[in-house]
Amino acid sequence: MPYISVIIPVYKVEKTLRRCIDSVLSQTYTDYEIILVDDGSPDNSGEICDEYAEKHENIRVIHKENGGLSSARNAGLGIARGEYVMFLDSDDYLTDDCLEVLAPHSADMIIGSIYPQMKELRFRSQRPTEDRLILRERFGEEIPVLLNENRINYVHAKLYRRQVITENGLYFEDDQLTSAEDTVFNFSFLVFAQSIYVSAKAVHYYTFNGNGLASKFYPDRYIRRQRLNDSIARSVRKGGFETEAMRRGLNWFTASGARFVINDTLAQKKINPSIRLQILDSVCKDENLLDVVQSQREDLEKDGKYKELLYLIDNGSRKLLRKKVWERRTMPLKQFQYSFMIHTKEVLRRIRNGFDAVNGKKI
Repeated sequence: MPYISVIIPVYKVEKTLRRCIDSVLSQTYTDYEIILVDDGSPDNSGEICDEYAEKHENIRVIHKENGGLSSARNAGLGIARGEYVMFLDSDDYLTDDCLEVLAPHSADMIIGSIYPQMKELRFRSQRPTEDRLILRERFGEEIPVLLNENRINYVHAKLYRRQVITENGLYFEDDQLTSAEDTVFNFSFLVFAQSIYVSAKAVHYYTFNGNGLASKFYPDRYIRRQRLNDSIARSVRKGGFETEAMRRGLNWFTASGARFVINDTLAQKKINPSIRLQILDSVCKDENLLDVVQSQREDLEKDGKYKELLYLIDNGSRKLLRKKVWERRTMPLKQFQYSFMIHTKEVLRRIRNGFDAVNGKKI
């Protein structure tokens, strides 16, 4: 039996699928199988899967009706044979030593770092961390750190002990419920896990897909976020991780989620104003969020990233929208004033340097 099962959901990715599969086949660690799940893809992706399976004995293919990302991952889990499973999106790819870096560590969840894609197709390594083994008795203190470092918000660059998944009936929930099925799965897994290993080495190239679930705009987006918060809170209680550090970590997660929804809603230019108002109303009427803001207001104010959230809570949706409209209208004037100020400073600097040169002063 293979040591690692790499599960790759496939849907409309004929342009990137070969790069993804080849990155696994190029691994310096070779004790693995690849499970390609063709989720009813309408392009040539399914044919590419079959082509690779014919050439490589360690590749298996599932062809199924379209059911979404979670459904495809669950189908792959159903036939996986490895001691560990890895989930790899078909528009992403691995470093050649990814499995060699992660495989030697014996823990229920093994976490590697990623190279997230930035602008102009450039990648940068995730924020630095330290290699460390985290045992269950430290979960209540360490999981908030991993959450803040953005290391358990997704399934990328991770190995999961398959026995934990199968013995506890774990699966990916419908991605239409929260649009954050990765986070829900990870916290459900950690309820039963006994250990986590964190590797500082980046082993996964994460590409930004502008057509993915995370980039879509949903009118019920804050309701989805509330479901996510509730799901994580249930897992924390079930796992017995309720510490002061966890409470503060989840508070920050709640506030940062609300901030994202607010900023993204305000940035949308084509949505109906009534929908924009509806979303903002759902944020400022969330009693759990109000409690978080009340308990951590001083910290939120110091952070500086939560100005719109605090303004919304204090003044309501309509005033926030009027404020943003006014800011957009006055922005050209502010840009002109800033440019004029910079230009004036540069002129004065040159005049001063010229005056000093005439008077024999060293410039």
